[in-house]
Amino acid sequence: FKYRPYTEGFPNQFSASFNGALYGGYRTDLYKITYKRTPLNTYKQHIDHFAFGAGFVAGLGSTPVNEWNTRPPIKIEYEGVDLITGIALITAYQNLNFGLVFGIDHLLDQNRKYWIYEGKFSLGFSVGLNLN
Repeated sequence: FKYRPYTEGFPNQFSASFNGALYGGYRTDLYKITYKRTPLNTYKQHIDHFAFGAGFVAGLGSTPVNEWNTRPPIKIEYEGVDLITGIALITAYQNLNFGLVFGIDHLLDQNRKYWIYEGKFSLGFSVGLNLN
């Protein structure tokens, strides 16, 4: 998910279009192990997993390009490909990962000079699931 703040007369925007990025950075994992006695006088182990990290991200996403978000307005409407670069803060509990990505978007075609979000800040929200 991505949030773009107000710019050039275009209101705040929340987008759920495709965005995929690679993350490289530092992560620390913490484990809490507890044992609970069962009625059969044995012990059952329970492991809680927490993680925190920060690093850099780079990837691709799709974004609408049309007469409303270009200056001067272009006459066509299409889904453009944008390059996402930025910094990510992540946290995890068990197999779920959540993160904030502070990024900058760059449209990867000839209309980038008209796109109002070119080189501007965006805030991304990431959600992940470990399948291991």
